[in-house]
Amino acid sequence: ADVLIERAGAGVGVQLLLDHQGTAKMPEEYWERLVNAGIEVRFFRPPNWRSPLEYNSRSHRKLLLIDGQQVLIGGMGVSDHWDGTEFDHDTAPWAEFEIAYEGEVVNLLQGKFLQNWADTGGDLDLAQEISPVQTEGAVPLYITSDTSTLSESSIRLLVQLSALAARDRLWLGSPYFIPDGNITQALIRARENGAEVRVLTMSDATDKQMVHLAARELYGTLLRAGVEICEYQPSMMHAKLMLVDQDWVSTGSANLDPRSYFHNDELNISGSYPELAQEVEQFFITAIADSKCLTYPEWQNRPLTKKLAGRVALLFKNLL
Repeated sequence: ADVLIERAGAGVGVQLLLDHQGTAKMPEEYWERLVNAGIEVRFFRPPNWRSPLEYNSRSHRKLLLIDGQQVLIGGMGVSDHWDGTEFDHDTAPWAEFEIAYEGEVVNLLQGKFLQNWADTGGDLDLAQEISPVQTEGAVPLYITSDTSTLSESSIRLLVQLSALAARDRLWLGSPYFIPDGNITQALIRARENGAEVRVLTMSDATDKQMVHLAARELYGTLLRAGVEICEYQPSMMHAKLMLVDQDWVSTGSANLDPRSYFHNDELNISGSYPELAQEVEQFFITAIADSKCLTYPEWQNRPLTKKLAGRVALLFKNLL
């Protein structure tokens, strides 16, 4: 808050677009302090008694736009949780991956921000809000953006197509990993096609224990098919990543779960980007070295209490 207030005082226009559910526990005085400093604050989908079920549809997008010249995108929220000091089970900062982009993609993502800004009732002055189009970038990038108003998920389709295209490797990072039948079959098909299929996900060091229990119930079919599932041990694994073969990379906000597919506004950027692929590969290698990679017999022999809790959690898998 202090940094935002300082920048606003220096004449920088600061706009904060926040998901209401994710900030509901924060005191009103916090927001008043920001607004009084000249910062524009809008909340995405506050409760509405006329359509209460809409509150289940959230904005999960993470964007930081700087002067219309640079954008940061990934899975990181603005919270002390990422320091690894909020939960007793964390022994290190959260495992996260964030990327800064420049070029034409900044203008496109600015449009995504303004879309949600307008949805919240925020004022738009396109003459001021849209920065001049930047020079063409060197790497073609593809934006995949789910919205909670769609009946089909472009994020899920992205994962399916990437899995079917994989020949050497398909490495996936998703803390909340609840694969449906389509994704499960796509991962198995990738394995049958000769690709090394790895999933990096969270362990008991999680901020959502119910999701972890539900996810573990779905490991069996994948493990039996030769898919490797590794649970990061030091702290919460929160990065959302996909690495296909040597150079295809996708990063952003989306998890491999029904909530990201059908209930959230999400945002991923993908492309054939060898330099970034090397960074993503190193992230996976480092994180997997600190992970427990399960075997099928180990999964079968998990405690009965965990099995029962996981089956109960699966009853709510479309809402987790």
